[in-house]
Amino acid sequence: IEVNDNVYSIQYLAQLERENCLKCSSKRHLYCGSCNGRRTPLAEIYLPDRIKLPFDLLIIFHWQENLNKCTGIHANVLCDDSNISHKFWPRTSRGGSYNDIIESLDPNNDVLLFPHEDTVLTNDFNWTNNNNTMKRLVILEASWNHGKAMANQIINYRKDHNLPAIPMVSL
Repeated sequence: IEVNDNVYSIQYLAQLERENCLKCSSKRHLYCGSCNGRRTPLAEIYLPDRIKLPFDLLIIFHWQENLNKCTGIHANVLCDDSNISHKFWPRTSRGGSYNDIIESLDPNNDVLLFPHEDTVLTNDFNWTNNNNTMKRLVILEASWNHGKAMANQIINYRKDHNLPAIPMVSL
């Protein structure tokens, strides 16, 4: 198989054996979700070079999500992770409060990707700040029901505490 050919590369990657993650030693295929998408040694050789995103990315994982099955982890597998950060939405608002996450969001710098009545299409949104830097895209990694609940908690908490709304975009 010629590894440089895209069709055969995907087939080749699918045939790779599971390997131990170099960080946590768990047996994984291509990447380790538990280690934020760390590539396995062979996958590092055969996966394409990581790309640099033109913006920062914050992925907020719902506490019930299995990191080995989350699609948000793929950003770490495929992209340069220097501008990707993660937060974990806690199970309850007690101890490790999601209020801290909500308050840390900055309406001048953060944009929530979520379909809502107040969203703007990504193509129509101004992605630069006043200081000409790109805004940070915030993704809620959750099932649809949990994602809606998280988005509503963000909207309602900010409204109830007189905090400015976080702009939202949709695809």
